[in-house]
This record gives sequence, structure tokens and C-alpha cells, in this order.
Amino acid sequence: MLFILNYPELLLILLSTIFWLRCVIIQEGTFSVKERFGKYHSILHPGVHLMLPFIDSLKEVTWSRTIENGNKQIVSETSNKTSFRSSINDLDFPPYQLYTKDGCKIIINGILYYKIIDPKLAIYAVDDLWKYMLSIIQTTIRDIVYQQTHSDLLNNTELLKNNITCELQKNVKGFGIEVLKVNIQEIIPNDEITKANEKRIIILKSTQNNIEQEKAIYESNLLKQKLEMELALNNAENDKKLKIKQLECELHYYQQLITMGFTPQNIIDLKTTQSLSQSTNTKLVIPHNLTHLHVA
Repeated sequence: MLFILNYPELLLILLSTIFWLRCVIIQEGTFSVKERFGKYHSILHPGVHLMLPFIDSLKEVTWSRTIENGNKQIVSETSNKTSFRSSINDLDFPPYQLYTKDGCKIIINGILYYKIIDPKLAIYAVDDLWKYMLSIIQTTIRDIVYQQTHSDLLNNTELLKNNITCELQKNVKGFGIEVLKVNIQEIIPNDEITKANEKRIIILKSTQNNIEQEKAIYESNLLKQKLEMELALNNAENDKKLKIKQLECELHYYQQLITMGFTPQNIIDLKTTQSLSQSTNTKLVIPHNLTHLHVA
């Protein structure tokens, strides 16, 4: 069954279709800029918005940035955008070759986190927001790095990040964005510094090994001296005990002699005789009073 439509009906259907096609849906967490006759009109927040055909349009921008790809090559990336994130955005900045206060060349790269707080300014203040921000980042980092030595940068990365963040917050005022923080991913010294650091590490390791060896030798000698001292003390104690034992035996022996009737002089003469008998001297002198020895 065929329906024949007259001209007004066709025109109505055509206009309805056009109006339906000009309905714009803004996703959650994003916004767009509506232009009327090519000029700024309003900000479109999440939801459904009606656009007047041939009159209204979404502002399209072309932002470009320089990034490092997976092959460690620096390439340019361009993005045509009509939708913008209203939450936190991130912008990778490529490795920058910079010079420190002491003339050392280093390479720094990282990520900038920012938020668009004034969409109109962010879209219209500069033609290419990413390109502008990257130039500000490079200038800011260069000025800060040039005021510090390479050792300060390597040892105070957190301070470097805070300084860069504070300076960027000042430099982007009036452009509708807020710098939240900067993360430094890498600080790479040049080959000469790397070789010098490797040499320093080798020297430190060698010095540490020498110190450990000297410490081990010292502890070994200390332990040896301690053992020798303990052994000497033990020997002295044993000698002392032996001497006491010998004296006790001699005392007991002399007590027995006295019990048997020996006089003190007899005991002295007997001891002298025993000493002479143990001597290696070939001459023997007999005391004149040895004949007085007698046993009771």
C-alpha cells in the first residue's frame, strides 16, 4: 500500500529529521563548547542538548604534543577534540636534555596532572593548549634544574617536583587550567656521570670489602688474644694449684720426718743432700756435720 505525501508533509519530516540529528549528547565527566555563528555561545555539560541546524556547532580544537613512543623515539601527536574532560587530565612531557648548575647534562621526563577550571579560557586563550603547556613545562624545568647540581636533583626528587609544580601553577594563571602536580618519572645522567658513578660504586664496594676484611682480621686477632689470655690464666692457675700441691706434699713429708725424730737441722742437711744428688755437677761436697744424722 503506497502513501503519497505532499510537499508540506515532506518538509515537516525533513525538518524533524534535521532537528533530531542535531541533538548532542554530552557524556558524563566531559563538557563541550557550543558556538553560534562561529563564536562562543555556551558550555555544554553532561546531558542532551539541542543544536540549531546550520547555526550552532561544537567548537573543535587541534592540540598537539611531543611524546616518546615505545621505541624510545620522539614523535609528534595531534588530536582533534570537541569533547574535553572536566576531571583530572594528564599530559606526558617528553625527555628534556638539560644542564645543571655544575654543568652536567641530564635527561628528565614525567607527567603533568591538570584540571580545566575555566573551559572558555582553556579553549580560546591559546590555539594549542598542549603545545603551549609543554613549552611552559620545558622552560620551567630548565630554569629550576639550572639552579641545582646534579647530585641535588638525584637526592631531592620530591623537592624538585614540588618546585616545578609551584612554578607551573604561577605560569599558567589566566589560561583556565589548574596544575595539580608533576610526577618526575626519570632523571637520567649523561654517560660521563654514569661512568663516574659506576666507578665510584666500584671504589665504594672495594673499600667496603677492604673494611670488612680488616674488621674480620681484627676480630680474629682479638679472639686469638682472648684465647691466649684465657689459656695463660688457666696455665697460671694450674701452676699455682700444682705448686700448692707440691708444698702440701713437702709439708706432709717434713711432718712425717719430724714425727720420726728428725731435728730441723737434720731435715736441712737431708734436703741439701737430695739437692746435691740431683745436680749434674761431678763434684760432691759432703757437709762435715752429716754424720750427726740419726734416726730416733
